[in-house]
Amino acid sequence: MERVAIVILNWNGLALTKACVAGLLQHHIPADIYILDNGSEHNEATELTKQFPDLTIERSNTNLGFAGGNNYWLTKLQVKQYDYILLLN
Repeated sequence: MERVAIVILNWNGLALTKACVAGLLQHHIPADIYILDNGSEHNEATELTKQFPDLTIERSNTNLGFAGGNNYWLTKLQVKQYDYILLLN
């Protein structure tokens, strides 16, 4: 089976990110989900981690922008050798 990763960026959009992730989990998407709190005004990674403790969630203290936030995960995920990485926006 092919290995798939889903990358989601969050920037001051806690409710939208929670709804997106809940939908993915509800439909049992066969992929690993990675979330980056991309410099949100408040540390939204803390709340996301509470609601989704089994996911990999990290925080950048500064907003890396769309490209920088995605590159943050793409660089880290190369080591895990995924067949596909979906940048979900």
